[in-house]
Amino acid sequence: MRHFARKRNAERWLASQGAPSLAREWVDPTLSKITIGELLPQALARQVQLKPTTMVRNASTDLAAGAARTPGQVTHPDVSSWVHSLTDEGLAPATVRYAHRVLSLAPTAAVRAGRLVRNVAEGVPLPRVVGNLKRFLTHDQVFQGVRQIEWLCTPHEGEPAMPITPTGSSRCPDGLSMACAVRAEPRC
Repeated sequence: MRHFARKRNAERWLASQGAPSLAREWVDPTLSKITIGELLPQALARQVQLKPTTMVRNASTDLAAGAARTPGQVTHPDVSSWVHSLTDEGLAPATVRYAHRVLSLAPTAAVRAGRLVRNVAEGVPLPRVVGNLKRFLTHDQVFQGVRQIEWLCTPHEGEPAMPITPTGSSRCPDGLSMACAVRAEPRC
């Protein structure tokens, strides 16, 4: 409870504090004194849906840059520049996204506990994970590969074929499959 010597000072303070408390945006400053380094292990411990290996990876994520700061001291631009610095260090986009997710657990826990008004890690632009381009063989490439295997399976100049698996195919000697030859030096 606050006491003021003059009514004018009380009204001025109420005007500055009243609107946020009515809109549920006021946070008691004494609640937000815990650092991210202290809050994050608590938030990670509440993640009961995760596998043990994920828990170990979460705990090993390096958040040294913001560990000594309170959630109220970390701003959206701070998180954004941290993500950018991880990208500049050469970390893969998936690793950067994962580290951001681990960091965002602390502000999320602070919001739920009434220590913060909003999660400053939300809405930070993250690097895009680009999947590998998948290349598929055409019908001609498959046919060409089959012909090469047939050629390898057929004995040439008195060399015996080197069987691997019998399948009953009539293309290779002794009813062996087209993939029956393994040679140290390919002929193609």
